[in-house]
Amino acid sequence: MSRRRRKRKAKAEAETGKLRVPMEGEMLAKVLRKLGGKLLEVLCEDGEIRICRIAGHLQRRFWIKVGDIVLVAPWEFQPSRCDLLYRYDKTELRRLKAKGYIKDETFMEVTEGFM
Repeated sequence: MSRRRRKRKAKAEAETGKLRVPMEGEMLAKVLRKLGGKLLEVLCEDGEIRICRIAGHLQRRFWIKVGDIVLVAPWEFQPSRCDLLYRYDKTELRRLKAKGYIKDETFMEVTEGFM
């Protein structure tokens, strides 16, 4: 299979694939800045700024930039910190917006910049 065909196939699967939506105990967040190492500062849906930790197995899989929309899980024993679970790309953001998961104006500004 040629490289061009693989790219088209991957793009088609991304648009029709299963969408990762926030479950109980998870929320959407916007990356405000990178703190170095495995740490990020994120603005969560509830309006709170948290320190987010990228797990080791996700560190090489997701390349996080400032302004990305990510899925996080706040820690129960320390609410000012959270774990990164997933990073959304452009097509997934459009689908989240269409399904009504992105309601806050803070996140709308970011998604409009991507589209």
